[in-house]
Amino acid sequence: MPMKPDSVIWSSLLGFCRKHGETLLAKLAADKFKELEPNNSLGYVQMSNVYSSAGSFTEACLITKLVVQSNIVGCIHLRGIKLLIIIIIFVVYLFNI
Repeated sequence: MPMKPDSVIWSSLLGFCRKHGETLLAKLAADKFKELEPNNSLGYVQMSNVYSSAGSFTEACLITKLVVQSNIVGCIHLRGIKLLIIIIIFVVYLFNI
């Protein structure tokens, strides 16, 4: 690639990984995205979606828990995402995952 990948490229790759079930490649893309934009919650949300789509709900809950502990939740402004995170956090603490 003649240019260095930016956060848009890594985010697009994360979307591809979710659609095609590529969790290992998604982890790499999420790490690169977080390096470029550490306070952006998009990488965490997309990675949680990748794990959920693959049926790995424990990993999805752990990522959500990490987002809350890192205080990145304030960066999420999408309607419905906050409610989803609150529900997931409730389930995580309810079952001590």
